[in-house]
Amino acid sequence: MQKAVLVAYGEYNNEYHFSKDDYIIAIDGGYSYLKKQRIKPNLFIGDNDSNKLVIDKDIKKIILPKEKDDTDSLYAIKACLKLGFDRFELYGFLGKEFSHSLANIQVLLYLKKKRVNAKIIEKNKTYLILHNERIKLKKEGKLTLLSLSNKSKVTLKNLKYPLKKHILTNDFPLGIDNEFIDKESEITIHSGYVLLIY
Repeated sequence: MQKAVLVAYGEYNNEYHFSKDDYIIAIDGGYSYLKKQRIKPNLFIGDNDSNKLVIDKDIKKIILPKEKDDTDSLYAIKACLKLGFDRFELYGFLGKEFSHSLANIQVLLYLKKKRVNAKIIEKNKTYLILHNERIKLKKEGKLTLLSLSNKSKVTLKNLKYPLKKHILTNDFPLGIDNEFIDKESEITIHSGYVLLIY
């Protein structure tokens, strides 16, 4: 199955590198970013409040009303789910307006609860949500874990600050700025939904 790549109108620094195997959606003003990269999306979705360009005639378009319950981004996510996509890369989903950034973290949580593999990519950072799972990473630099549930039980191995079945809560940011060490790290979420940023 193809991967769905969605480009919205938040902060964007040409992070997406074109692959002909991807299904690319420009979300409103995100169209201008793709146009600058000379990447033609498969689909445009938006209400044209942030897009100032004329959309190429051969691009399929879904023009949304300005007054609606779903954000343009969430509408695009739901459209992709209807098409059967189960892998998402999201670009331009953070920055510019804090309210939209926070809303798009909620969109990431929405996808996780749909059991869909999704991540937001911004500059040199990746954002994803973990739930009842274990992942291994060998990286450099810092990582942050924030509980989105009232309580999440977390084990961290081979990191500067390890934890063993520790309870993280959504009102105390204990997991900020941990550090990778020169070993493969292991992150286990025993319960709850946790935002991982690395």
